Amino acid sequence: MLKLKYWPPSNLFEELLPRHFVKFITALPFREYSNPKCGFLNLAVKLPKKSLKLDMGTKTYVAYGINEKLGRGDLVIKLHFDMSDAVNVLMHTTEVVLSPGSFAKVEDVKKKHIEQDKSELKELFDASLEHNKAEKESRGHDLEKIGALWDIFRLQDVPLLQQYLLKHYNELRDVHCAHVRQVFHPIHDQTFYLTEHHKRKLKSEFGVEP
Repeated sequence: MLKLKYWPPSNLFEELLPRHFVKFITALPFREYSNPKCGFLNLAVKLPKKSLKLDMGTKTYVAYGINEKLGRGDLVIKLHFDMSDAVNVLMHTTEVVLSPGSFAKVEDVKKKHIEQDKSELKELFDASLEHNKAEKESRGHDLEKIGALWDIFRLQDVPLLQQYLLKHYNELRDVHCAHVRQVFHPIHDQTFYLTEHHKRKLKSEFGVEP
């Protein structure tokens, strides 16, 4: 999964992409709250001009990936805290069609990952074999037609979520499937992404789900 994040920067978005900016603002729900420039119920726009303000947007993510994702740390956004309420709008999505050769390479890498899990995490191997199948079945969504999927946890569940991450961090992978060697803060590090397998374990062990 490839991602271009925060371009153009918020302070230049309207200037560099005026047509896209207008379309984005038009697509916002509850604009009296969510308009980043003049929402009359948006407290962030009422702050004094000289005050230090959070970057409230407009921000963009441009991502490129495939449905047949590898499933091990290759997703777009990792677990993190938002500093304020946020509105995410999916502006465009299209299908990425792989050539037979590229698809075969993806399958080869997935097989290598399974073998790596088998040797490194033997107790989890049986569960990892069911991962790809469960990912499509557990939510009841038609995942092949979804452009984006957000998992949002309740604030009161964060302590239990952090306990789970600290307990199972050695089972999770960072970018390029690298092991997570050290955890300073399980969420602020922005290292972890929960696969469907780990979301089921989180619910089973701690009663927490997005």
